[in-house]
Amino acid sequence: RNSTDDIEKMVMTRDEWVATGIDNAEMAEEIANTDLAQAEVLLDKAIYCFEQAKENILGSKARTHCSSIRFRLELLLSDPPPPITQVESRASWLIERLLAENLLFESRNLCSTVLPLLTSYTKDQLEQLILRKLPRKDQY
Repeated sequence: RNSTDDIEKMVMTRDEWVATGIDNAEMAEEIANTDLAQAEVLLDKAIYCFEQAKENILGSKARTHCSSIRFRLELLLSDPPPPITQVESRASWLIERLLAENLLFESRNLCSTVLPLLTSYTKDQLEQLILRKLPRKDQY
């Protein structure tokens, strides 16, 4: 696997930068439920590739995905968890961004991560209005 430093040393075409970025983003999505730290590294590589290709749309999508991964990682590592209002606020902002970027699986992953931290009313609303409508990996 190439590190970001190794990638910099290569001479690549715009299409190759995009393809490499997509490969990294896809690998990140595949491991997003098993190794968040590695998924974050892969998304950072994808962002770098998209920036080199001047692909703003794909770069934005990868940055949003990476922000969600970082937030999930932060929630899983924090003891005690952040205040509920902070979790709700940040999660709602990220879920909105993820849905706007059509990152449906990561939207589901983030919802599932924050669900245990929410009040029962907020949890019910999140399940009914968003989570129920999102696809599961096993559906594809």
